[in-house]
Amino acid sequence: MMIHMNHDKSPRTTDGQTHRNYSDAIEKQQHLADTHFQSAAVYWKAIYEDRDLQSQIYQQRREVILDMIDEISLPTNAHILEVGCGAGYTTVELARRGHRIEAIDTVPDMLELTQNLALEHRISDRVKTSIGDTYNLHFPDDSFDFAVAMGVLPWLQSPLKAIREMHRVLKPSGFIIITADNRWRLNHILDPFLNPLLVPWRSLLGKTLRSLGLKKPVGEGAHVYMHSTRQVDGFLQATGFERMNGVTVGFGPFSFFGKVILPNSAGVKLNEQLQILADRGVPGLRLTGSHYIILAKKPRTG
Repeated sequence: MMIHMNHDKSPRTTDGQTHRNYSDAIEKQQHLADTHFQSAAVYWKAIYEDRDLQSQIYQQRREVILDMIDEISLPTNAHILEVGCGAGYTTVELARRGHRIEAIDTVPDMLELTQNLALEHRISDRVKTSIGDTYNLHFPDDSFDFAVAMGVLPWLQSPLKAIREMHRVLKPSGFIIITADNRWRLNHILDPFLNPLLVPWRSLLGKTLRSLGLKKPVGEGAHVYMHSTRQVDGFLQATGFERMNGVTVGFGPFSFFGKVILPNSAGVKLNEQLQILADRGVPGLRLTGSHYIILAKKPRTG
């Protein structure tokens, strides 16, 4: 399964045919993403257990999310929705804190991993799993105290539609945490092959080479959508959320023309040092981590 990086915003619909085409694109992207995760379920389980740099960055992202949730001081037995529960590691940690979790995913293998992990930790009575459509959540309005969507936005054709649904099912004064793959991550900025400013030129070069028969056609695969921090803030504002906090995490692996230039041990140490500086608000680092994590609140009505 091939995965393509995409920095574009969601297209606007202007007429009936455009709307149908966009709906078809959403369905196709979802199918390709589901196929990827179905075939890579074991990989996504291992990534929260391994010690390589990429795995540690994903684990770091999860720990920051859990810290944010702890700082909110949710009441015991809070009703939490986890959209895209994956292998269930975050689900289990939230259940162990005394909360009730509705964990949804579009991939049966991921739900099975979550169920097994909940059983292993003896908290399965606090976890419900189900197949769920991010764009059409099967819950009534104002159902949850908290919602978390970790690693979901990068796979969505229409993030606004999904965030609007999460807003609907949250109670007034409820909280949400979402993450996005940061378009302006430092390791991409420094690599000419990955720099976002050069995307149009790389795309044009690729099309030219393929038309001349000098490059193989790109295979079909799910897009991984990357967003700027400002763009994600805009999604939340447009759907009625109030932003409370936002941080970026993860620096690396660093590469030059796509080739990793540091051994894993050096990359891990560099990531730790850069993260310390980013957490201190150092300009040029504060908003250039690989993942953007944002906490927001649904305003109280009336």
